[in-house]
Amino acid sequence: MPLHTQAKCTACGGELETGYIPDTGELVTPRASLMWAAVWVKGIAKARRGFFAAMRGGGIDVRGEQPLAIEAYRCTECGHLELFANHEATLDTTMVR
Repeated sequence: MPLHTQAKCTACGGELETGYIPDTGELVTPRASLMWAAVWVKGIAKARRGFFAAMRGGGIDVRGEQPLAIEAYRCTECGHLELFANHEATLDTTMVR
């Protein structure tokens, strides 16, 4: 749910257009990679540990953290990006369909 659609670019005052930052992930099936919108997580990234993490190629451990959906806006004049993270990330806000 975009909150900042009426905002202006902080760099030049131009109009902002809504967008998203895609990210790819893993599947436990032989299908292609799953894609979703990137999220913001508080703190410093911690590497996943253990046998299964190693079998999947590593990654970061976000267990116990509350990811926030990233609202991304691009200035149509200068290309500057404005990012906001104010809402809990859910499948509806992060899955790219």
